[in-house]
Amino acid sequence: MMNKIFRTKLPVALILLVCFPSVRVHCATSRDARKTTVAKFLTAWLVRKDIPAALRYFHPHALSSFPVIDNCVRADYIPDSQKNNPMAVRIGVRKFLRHGTNRIRGNTLRTILFLDNKEVPEQSAYLSRLTQISFNQPKRDRYWLATLNSVKSLSNPGDDWVDFEKQYDLRNAFVSVVQYRVLNEHQRQGDDVVLMMLWVAKGSQWKIVFVAVPECSS
Repeated sequence: MMNKIFRTKLPVALILLVCFPSVRVHCATSRDARKTTVAKFLTAWLVRKDIPAALRYFHPHALSSFPVIDNCVRADYIPDSQKNNPMAVRIGVRKFLRHGTNRIRGNTLRTILFLDNKEVPEQSAYLSRLTQISFNQPKRDRYWLATLNSVKSLSNPGDDWVDFEKQYDLRNAFVSVVQYRVLNEHQRQGDDVVLMMLWVAKGSQWKIVFVAVPECSS
C-alpha cells in the first residue's frame, strides 16, 4: 500500500522533522543549531542512506510505541497484530526510513533539495501555509522548521495531539518538513515526497517521536 502512496500521493506525501541528538536544547542559538542539525540528519538519511544512524535520532520510547508512524501509512510498516510488539515497531520504523530513500533524485543534499536545480518544485497549499509560520527561511533552505504550536493551526480537524502530550513534554517541540523527488522505475520522471517529523527535547538532546505524511488523508 505504501508503494502505492509513494507513487500516487507523493506530491502530498509525508516528514518527518529533524534535529541532531547532540544539540543543546536551551542554548542561545537553538534555532541555528536546529537548522544545522536538520542538514546533518538529512545527510545521514537521504544522502548516505545510513539507516542505523538515522534511527539514533529517534526517541527510545517512540521506537517501541506504534503511534510513532502516522496511522495513514502505519499498516504498511507495522501490522495491526504487532503494534504492541516493540521489536516490530522498531523494524517498521527502519523499513519506513529505508523506503524513503528509494530512487531519490540527486546524490548530495543540495541536489536532493532542489538547491542546485533551476526547477522550483510545486508546492501544495499546506506547504505554502507552512512557509508563513516557519522560523527558518524555507525558500532558501528548501525545508521547513516550525514550532508545534504554530503547526497545530494547520492541522486537520481530526488530528489529535493528546496522546503525545501524555507521553512527552511538548513545550519546546518543533517539526521539520522536507520535500524531495523520487524517480520512477525508469529513473526519469518522478513524484515529490513531503515528509514531516515531530521532535521533542530529551535531556540536552532532540529526538524524533512521530513521522507523518501531512496530506496523506487529503
